[in-house]
Amino acid sequence: MNDVGWKMYLKKINVFIPLIFISNTINASEDFDGYSYFTVGMENITYEESFTNISSSVDVSSMVINTGGIYVINDKFDFSIDALATFSPDASEENWKLSGVALQKNKFEYTRASTNVQLHYKYTPEFRFLAGPSFSYQTYKRYSFEALDPRVEVIDGVVEENTTDLFFDVGVAYESAAVANVPWRYSLKALIGYPVWSEAKNTNYDGVKFSPSGYRYSLSGNVSFEVLTGVHLGLYAAYHFDQRDEDGGKNFVGSDGVTREVSLPEAKTTNATLGVQVIWNL
Repeated sequence: MNDVGWKMYLKKINVFIPLIFISNTINASEDFDGYSYFTVGMENITYEESFTNISSSVDVSSMVINTGGIYVINDKFDFSIDALATFSPDASEENWKLSGVALQKNKFEYTRASTNVQLHYKYTPEFRFLAGPSFSYQTYKRYSFEALDPRVEVIDGVVEENTTDLFFDVGVAYESAAVANVPWRYSLKALIGYPVWSEAKNTNYDGVKFSPSGYRYSLSGNVSFEVLTGVHLGLYAAYHFDQRDEDGGKNFVGSDGVTREVSLPEAKTTNATLGVQVIWNL
């Protein structure tokens, strides 16, 4: 081939390579058509309460299931639904202290359920801005009370506290690739949320409703490998922190007819989850 021929050949290659790159980029954008997932894992929870000079702490674990999916609306928007629930919770020992001195101990169980709905704005097919509501319900069960200080009056039976929250979350997410015909992929998500509405009840104070404020944030991610066409198997990890502020000044009339002022203590909940995840787009 002479010099003129080589120059024409190279020129064709220079034109052809950008066209291939552009074509592949477009296909990568169009191939993301959502997916569904199911996760089974173990969640470790650290729960702490504090009120003036009284504090408590407990570490407990529970199995957790998590399911949901991402669904395409158009080129700019997707939406996602995520549902989580704990089951078969373990019981652990909660320890109470007064100015650092042992006060009381009891058995403690924790369960939660949540549903999150988010709108995804696709800045690129991979990088997204998220916003949407989430509903959560948490239960704290205490029993087998034992006084470690003579000033403590032992409680008989079971004391149950529950909180119901409606949050609004915002955040970012990254989806590395589609699911179908991709050998491996990963995704990352970071969210922060503030309560729109919150209500807490305690069976010790029947009829009293607390309305605590606070905030929460979470980080989660997964990595998976294709095991069948359109089906991935991988690992999922998440970290969740929830700050509940103190809410007080509520009046409660006891069985003795005496009116007392009661408060809901400040609480911090940390959840760390690790599980196995199946992702599919068939």
